[in-house]
Amino acid sequence: MSPEIWRRFTVLETKVDHLTALVEEQRTKVSTLERLLRLALRIIRRANRRLRAAELPPEEVPAELVPYSIE
Repeated sequence: MSPEIWRRFTVLETKVDHLTALVEEQRTKVSTLERLLRLALRIIRRANRRLRAAELPPEEVPAELVPYSIE
């Protein structure tokens, strides 16, 4: 293999490694955010149960949290 082709291959390999690291980092962030959103939804639902028990109107669950429901 010529040195130029080998150099390009090495550069591409470095870029792929960098992109792979970025994807893994973002995957970790997304996972953490999803866990926090599920926690927020559980907190809202728990608060709503307490409000209903006190015969008060429950808070509306934000539409953004509904996809993260585990129920």
